Order: sequence, then C-alpha cells, then structure tokens
Amino acid sequence: MSGVDERIPYTGGPNPFMTEWLEPMGLRGAIRVSNVPLYQELARSIGLRRMDEAVHRLGYGNELIGSDVTTFWLRGPLAISAVEQTRFLSRLAHQNLPFPKTAQQQVREQLGRASLQALGVLPRPGVLEGTTHK
Repeated sequence: MSGVDERIPYTGGPNPFMTEWLEPMGLRGAIRVSNVPLYQELARSIGLRRMDEAVHRLGYGNELIGSDVTTFWLRGPLAISAVEQTRFLSRLAHQNLPFPKTAQQQVREQLGRASLQALGVLPRPGVLEGTTHK
C-alpha cells in the first residue's frame, strides 16, 4: 500500500447488511466501518509468510496465524488476552513497536487519540497537568 488513503476495491460477494463495504476505500474508511473484506484483501496482498513474520516481530498475543491469512484474526488461531491487547495498544500509542514511527503514527491517527484514551493507553487531556511526583 502506498498510504492510508490508497483505495482498495471491494472483492467480496453481495452484502445487503454492510453496504458501506461495497465501495472502494482506504484504511481510513476501513477502520471507521470495520471493513473485514478490505482487511482480508490487504492480508492476501501481504501474504502468509510476511504476515507470520510481522505478528512474531510484534509479539502479538499467542503469535499463531495458522494457514489462512484471511481469517486468522477472525476465527483463530490468533488469540490475545485483554491485558496483552492493552499492552500492545500502549506500545502503539507510545510508538514503541518494531515498525517505522511514521507507520505507527498513521495507525494512531486512524484509531484516533480519543479511542486510545478511552482504552486507557494514553492519558486524557489535563490528567497529568498540575500533578507533582515526590
């Protein structure tokens, strides 16, 4: 992908329930509507070997993706606990993942600062202001 706005065409079948998925869109729109077919197309383009390497490099959950690059996060075998997920999101929020800072920043922007604050991985505005550490 050249960037978060590169439009990826819809390649799934008819879907009367998720009509917003039917239009080509970039990651910005896909994250907003949780566009599973777009994520699957992206995963296919990355490929099983590269995806497996990336999941291991991230230390994400149990690090198992199995043999189907299009469903490992939906049906397993990938699994992650709530605590592990929070730690992962904290690493993303603070740009401590083993990927370029610019890529992490783009993902953070797409998830939205408010979402990361709601998950407790970034402080809310004003929370740390006026506090003193002894």
